[in-house]
Amino acid sequence: MFGNALTMQSVLRAGLDFRSAVRVALAADTASIAVMEIVDNLVMVGVPGAMDSGLGNWLFWTALAFLTGRGVRDRLAGQPGADGSRPRPRRRARPPPLSADSGWFRP
Repeated sequence: MFGNALTMQSVLRAGLDFRSAVRVALAADTASIAVMEIVDNLVMVGVPGAMDSGLGNWLFWTALAFLTGRGVRDRLAGQPGADGSRPRPRRRARPPPLSADSGWFRP
């Protein structure tokens, strides 16, 4: 519920009405959870002992350290490097302009 509310906040801020925002938030969160579950199941099948690894197992802590390190690295990717250089920002794709001639608008 809390995650859906956070998604809804961003979607509403983008300008969608409440009903459309609910649909977009539920669709986006459902797709995200589905991908997460698929990856989790693949890891459980592909890594020997993954189902049995708990807090006392080195496999749990190794995976946690690896994933946390990846998250921190990705989060800090926008920070200046050792030489002071910054990575180039990613460019967002722009949607085509809406006009009566483009076929997007039908009165």
